[in-house]
Amino acid sequence: MIHEVNVTEARKLISLLFDEAVKGERPVVIVRDGKEEGLLIARELVRRLVASYQLHVNITPHEDGKGFTLWVPELKVVADGASARKARENLLSAIRAYIRDYFEQFDYYRHFTDKLEQQPYVLRLSLARDDGELLEMLFGRKPAREPSSAVA
Repeated sequence: MIHEVNVTEARKLISLLFDEAVKGERPVVIVRDGKEEGLLIARELVRRLVASYQLHVNITPHEDGKGFTLWVPELKVVADGASARKARENLLSAIRAYIRDYFEQFDYYRHFTDKLEQQPYVLRLSLARDDGELLEMLFGRKPAREPSSAVA
């Protein structure tokens, strides 16, 4: 069974509970009023739990040969740019904005099945520590150098 504590007890023991959840990778359930439950869990454990939610970036060169459109179907997010690098930058910006909006608007989004299905993908991306990790989650690896005609 997962260790369960009430909020009052958790306030007193937060350092110990944090060590249990993060260092020991043993989640802790925190209960308020016997009804509401939250979970204190290590970031790396969550990353492993959502790692199977792989994202795909569809890359479409512009017909005129002067840019790229990038589409992430799992999130329905699109970006384009005059070069592969600019398209990637724009996609990162769009993804960051989408993640921020998703969490800010979640009370509204929770009523829509398609938005709820996006939740593990959004959670996975939100755990990226920097743009390098975000790129790795999107493209499967960090792009080394700017290719002349491809994105990753």
